[in-house]
Amino acid sequence: MQTLRQALYGWDGKSASAIRHIYTEYSVDANFLTQLMQLIQVPELQPGVTWLLKASLEHGQDLNAQQQATLLEAFVTIDAWQAQLHILQSFAYLSVNQLRTTAVEAKLRYGLRHPNKFVRAWSYHGLYHLALQYPELQPDVTQLLEMALMDEPASVKARVKKLVKQGF
Repeated sequence: MQTLRQALYGWDGKSASAIRHIYTEYSVDANFLTQLMQLIQVPELQPGVTWLLKASLEHGQDLNAQQQATLLEAFVTIDAWQAQLHILQSFAYLSVNQLRTTAVEAKLRYGLRHPNKFVRAWSYHGLYHLALQYPELQPDVTQLLEMALMDEPASVKARVKKLVKQGF
């Protein structure tokens, strides 16, 4: 039987059914999240690892404080837009430790200028969820959301409208 690492190396980076199959096969392992936290350090595996982490969170798994710290540390350094997107889509499930707030906020703000519109849209999502945890950020994030509704393309505006509708 191949390892999770081997399965991720074998994934073509595109096939949704293949990555779902990897999730189904390996997520039953009690050490699954621990393995993902180790593999997130391997740049070429980051898109697959972050997809698996997002799926785990969506299926009710919780990351402990150390795992969240590892994920957020990786987030501020990850370059692959797909991996960034998966983490951004997971922000509703994450708690940002106050020690990491500045670095995470900077990465989220940087994402607002990303050439990929999905990364931009979900960076607004990340900032919104960060502001839910740190209310002092809410006025600034509210202003950013309002500006996005004027300046961003329709695909980004759609995500921002959902956030504005939710409110703080």
